[in-house]
Amino acid sequence: MTAAPLTSRPYPGLRLLLFCAAVALGWNLDGYRLLDPDEGRNAEVAREMAHTNDYLVPHLDGLPYLDKPIAYFAAAAALMELLGPTETAARLPAYVATLATIGLLVGFARRRWGTDAGWLAGIAYATTLLPLVYARAAMFDSMLTLCTTAAILWLFEERLVLAWAAMAVGALTKGPLAIALPLLVMVPYALATGAPVRRLFSWRAAGTFALIALPWVIAVSIRVPAFPYYVVVRETLQRVATGTFHRTAPFWYYIPIVPVAAFPWIVPALARTRGWRATWLARRASHAREPLLFACWILVPLVFFTLNQSKLPQYVLPLMPAFALAAVRNMVTPPAAAGRAGWGAAMPSSPCWWARRSSPSPTGSPRRSI
Repeated sequence: MTAAPLTSRPYPGLRLLLFCAAVALGWNLDGYRLLDPDEGRNAEVAREMAHTNDYLVPHLDGLPYLDKPIAYFAAAAALMELLGPTETAARLPAYVATLATIGLLVGFARRRWGTDAGWLAGIAYATTLLPLVYARAAMFDSMLTLCTTAAILWLFEERLVLAWAAMAVGALTKGPLAIALPLLVMVPYALATGAPVRRLFSWRAAGTFALIALPWVIAVSIRVPAFPYYVVVRETLQRVATGTFHRTAPFWYYIPIVPVAAFPWIVPALARTRGWRATWLARRASHAREPLLFACWILVPLVFFTLNQSKLPQYVLPLMPAFALAAVRNMVTPPAAAGRAGWGAAMPSSPCWWARRSSPSPTGSPRRSI
């Protein structure tokens, strides 16, 4: 038995609150100088790209800079050609990516739990501490979070082509991590709920990914033959498995960071965790699927980042959308409707991923979901 979201207690003014929060995120982007080393380096790479009009290979001080792919640099460089080499142009791609992430969460929550829940999900993400900080930083993590959030939500809704397109853009932003993170979430989720893992893949999706990501990789490899080895071995394997980059930290590094990063929405997000056992026992029932998605979205990548030898606070930014969605779900759905199943027990009626059927949306149009 499933339950519809609460509709008897509407929240007036949520749309205005979300607008104010979105404006506040980007207020006075050029109000302080670029911070070294990361913001200054990324902005300089973008400035040189705009100056030379070489939008294929990033350069720093005239030398190829292949530590990160092209997407963020190209976006900032294009803005510098319009706005000049300013702090605003350097930081604007991160702000726009944060707004787009808010839009994804609003749309997902509206489809699942109603209009008010959508606005509230946007507010939750916009006022969570870590997204608030990195929406104003000339760094890759906000754009990566946009891509991984899109990929996870679209894989959940079985929009495979869109999901793998998002992973391709993410790979052009921060490398293989953009592929690994969504799969780290969705493969355990599929195994837990009994869905076939092969449903995460399709030939059309693979072709879309290749069409977006491979042309740049091939073109750069022709100009810089050492590029594939550099990316796969030094920038990925050595960063994950060794302390070469001098960013090692103890295994408990993220234990104090995550509660602060997800503040204040971690409180309602974890409000129903006492029912985790019931959720697990009912893991193949419809009411348990969203709780399990959010649990996989947070716990599995967190284990990966804990085992990773390179640790920084912003690495857990892609986990923050899960906290926002879990918090909203717990706030707008009745806890008793599905036997206190944890992480938000009740959910509106929806089909299972592997049942291959559709259910009507509030407007009467069919929708597909896991």
